[in-house]
Amino acid sequence: MTSLFISYGHEGPAHVEWVETLARQLQRDGFGVVLDRWHCGPGEPLPQFMETSIRTCDFVLVICTPAYKAQSDQRSGGIGYESNVMTAEVLVDRKMRKFIPVLRIGSWADAAPSWLRGNLYIDLRKGDLDSNEYRQLIRALQRNEATSAATQRPAPERDLLFGYPNESHPWQGREHELAELERIWSEGRVRVLAITGIGGEGKTALARRFVGSLRNQTHKGSKPVLLWWSLYRSGSVSELLRQVNEYLGFDVSPGNPSFEDVIVTQLAAAMVDGVAGRPVVLVLDGFEVVQEQGGHGDGHIRSQTLRKLLLDVLNDNQPRSANAGLILATTRQHIAGLPKDLGYETLALGRLSNAEGAALIEARGVQCDPDELSRFVEEIGAHCLTLTIAGALLADSGTMRTSLAELREIVRREASVTCASSLY
Repeated sequence: MTSLFISYGHEGPAHVEWVETLARQLQRDGFGVVLDRWHCGPGEPLPQFMETSIRTCDFVLVICTPAYKAQSDQRSGGIGYESNVMTAEVLVDRKMRKFIPVLRIGSWADAAPSWLRGNLYIDLRKGDLDSNEYRQLIRALQRNEATSAATQRPAPERDLLFGYPNESHPWQGREHELAELERIWSEGRVRVLAITGIGGEGKTALARRFVGSLRNQTHKGSKPVLLWWSLYRSGSVSELLRQVNEYLGFDVSPGNPSFEDVIVTQLAAAMVDGVAGRPVVLVLDGFEVVQEQGGHGDGHIRSQTLRKLLLDVLNDNQPRSANAGLILATTRQHIAGLPKDLGYETLALGRLSNAEGAALIEARGVQCDPDELSRFVEEIGAHCLTLTIAGALLADSGTMRTSLAELREIVRREASVTCASSLY
């Protein structure tokens, strides 16, 4: 049974009675409630009771009022002592989710202790325990319970790589973009990142290069848990969630009517807090498959399940964990409807430089006059996929020395090259 400790101020009979009423209702809803008036008898050491209850209970409800705030901020009385214990857990163990603020009296600005000011809260100022607000509290407790279970499971020993592309030829170009990806990852500020660009511009190749580097290194002492899902190969979100359920050991029955909601909740928790002390990186390759194309809805996510996952990760109000992960989407367009101020960013891929484009062809062993090759790259807009295919066709034909005229003829002759951007 999930245990709760209620931290509150003794601010008169009516307030104390309401707290007891809340505690009884929580008991009826299946939670084990620890309350000083019930569990600490006369003569017992109150500081020890408070410290033990806070440290051992799964969650702490903080009943916020202006009087509670004053004692908490000034570290006076029993509330001041409890605040010291709670803030120590937040600082040392980063257990911010454990502490759920409940606004009972006054405005949030007037009632929130300083250490809780930045958190979302449950508004029970009306006192109605048969309200949407109270049900929101129950959902928050249930979600945090699922979060705790999700992040404490053992981390998988292998990576989940569905549709992970092979690197068939040496990496060329995009060094600046790769460095930017690695900077974003190391800073840990971004939670959802979209690599955007036209088809064939190298989005998947860049993501693959980044993930490849993560597979061969550690992040703050822990190798990330890596999930790669190609939406080109399977656009089924249900199948993605079934694989995640098995891979991360969530053990949710597929027959559960709320299967997708439960998996999304637990996966979002894993993205925010990590799994067994390891950050999680989820790559959704080909995200445009699940986006609206054109019109007023252009760029919006068609899948409500994926939309909920991304928003849950972005809207999580807890301080960023040292084990926080990253959702990386490759797509032809900006993902509409995601709040940038909460950790969503885009990395737009432009054209390659002429030198980078030439290197793509030369990597196949093909030789050409540098000036002619530079002109060819310029003519086709330094498009990654077109240059890669042109180099491959020349190499396959045994034409290891070529000219501008021959390069032009390849592009003209091979319809698959000229429309290649529509394939990716």
